[in-house]
Amino acid sequence: MRIISTMQPVSTGGIPQEAIPEIGRIGLGKLAQTEGGKVYPTATDYFVPRGRAQDLFTQLYGPEPRQLPICFYNDAEEASCNVRLEIRDRKGDLYAFSDGQTFYFRPKDGSPGYTKLVTLQQVPDIALGIEAHLQKGLAPDKAKYIVWKPTLSLRFMIRDFPLVGYWQIMTHGAQSTIPQVTNMVDTWKQLLGSLCMVPFVLSIKRGKSSDKAKQFTYLNLLPDFSLDHARQFAQNRPKEPATLPHASLLNPPPIGQPDHVYEPTVVSLPAGNV
Repeated sequence: MRIISTMQPVSTGGIPQEAIPEIGRIGLGKLAQTEGGKVYPTATDYFVPRGRAQDLFTQLYGPEPRQLPICFYNDAEEASCNVRLEIRDRKGDLYAFSDGQTFYFRPKDGSPGYTKLVTLQQVPDIALGIEAHLQKGLAPDKAKYIVWKPTLSLRFMIRDFPLVGYWQIMTHGAQSTIPQVTNMVDTWKQLLGSLCMVPFVLSIKRGKSSDKAKQFTYLNLLPDFSLDHARQFAQNRPKEPATLPHASLLNPPPIGQPDHVYEPTVVSLPAGNV
């Protein structure tokens, strides 16, 4: 598992500096409403744009796009393809995150950022303690959802989009999306030396559980270049990976709901697709 390997606390109120700005986020679900007026998240099998460029996104790719031509602009894992453990409270707000060794907490006074650090060496049972604290007082059928979950953050540029900037997707999918995407990124980065501006296609697909009882959506990342182009990329590989200044993930925007909208409980993909 990867996590921000060089994370440092961000001072309260600090403004992260980026070489390339964020122009939008892409959700894998939307909010639906029951007849009684209760709002709840539901997964979609198409990308849902959010942010200042969402209208232009919809004009270019339609109301229900399922495939995007993308490229990464930064070889730093924490900026392009990052995985961390997250746990959210009963409201859906991010309470803490971790790389499995160091834990970052939301300040109790409500100030921005996640700057409180606790390590496993200091408190060996901290992960279980946090779960027990957040689950306290909840019925078992609700408490079971408040657990640590691997979360993938992808930041990329859309190759034929007319504005320069990156888009971000955050999603779960420990048995489907995360291994497929991270393996694809790691494999081609090792072969080519750098993935900056190398063309890929990001798709959203629908799968079924092994017993066919449940459906779920997952991401799929594939190279969008020929073998000859791969040889050219490899021959011209840079001496060092391309890394750019980027916003720290220690200061996520204050949101009442996770911007990816929770995927359904992760279940196994059919044999051969996991």
